[in-house]
Amino acid sequence: MTDEALQKLWNTYQSAWADIPTQERERRLRETLTPDVAFTNPDADDRGIDRMIASVHDFQQRYAGCYFRTTLLRQQHGQLVAMWTMFDRNDAPLVNGHSYARFDVQKDQFTQLAGFWKL
Repeated sequence: MTDEALQKLWNTYQSAWADIPTQERERRLRETLTPDVAFTNPDADDRGIDRMIASVHDFQQRYAGCYFRTTLLRQQHGQLVAMWTMFDRNDAPLVNGHSYARFDVQKDQFTQLAGFWKL
């Protein structure tokens, strides 16, 4: 996958975490994640697109209006590492974190996601 294609895939995935309509969030997640995606973070250790959709919805319920901006994105051999910042609805930075992902280069979708941060 080219760096540009991966950036687009990541941006689409990451934008699903923002305060957007539920149907649009689900569309973006289904576009960027495999049906059996595995995901972990300090709050979750789960699998499956429907569970991920619920997790992202819960995030917006707890942190209404928050969103993410990526500051670094690197890839190698079907893997990605990203550095990002979470912002509140007033654009104030709240937390810095890292994500690791594996992706299917044939489908252009993420198969595994792991987020690391501490509030």
